[in-house]
Amino acid sequence: MEEMEEGSTVMLNRILEAVRKALNNKGGFTLIELIMVIVILGILAAAAVPKFMDLSTDAKKAAVKGMASAMQGAGSANFAAWKVGSAKKVTVANCAGVSAILDGGLPKDSTGTAVVVADVTPGSTATDTASICSVTGDGQTVQFSLLLTL
Repeated sequence: MEEMEEGSTVMLNRILEAVRKALNNKGGFTLIELIMVIVILGILAAAAVPKFMDLSTDAKKAAVKGMASAMQGAGSANFAAWKVGSAKKVTVANCAGVSAILDGGLPKDSTGTAVVVADVTPGSTATDTASICSVTGDGQTVQFSLLLTL
């Protein structure tokens, strides 16, 4: 019985010593662990930067597409006004004429420069056809069709 008490006491002392060590341990990260985390974050950042750089080009292209869509929509509304004989109709004989149907004229790109609108495939106003136009801004060019009026 005495041996059993002695064995229990030894076991209890070992457990208490392990608990004391755990409580006194001021653990933290080692230098190598911190360096590895920094290296991994650097690799992830290097992989993400090109993706974000590509997004700015996509955003500029989308902005120019939006301008082209606005010009095409204004042209369609003007063509409809022309067909019904509205007093608000404007004569548009070529792509450069789109500025006359936009409030405030041609929009500006992100650099503050007015976009450039040009004929790609001129239409015939005599037959009420569309002209294929291009709009250029922020180094991006997008084509759209414009219904011509006379």
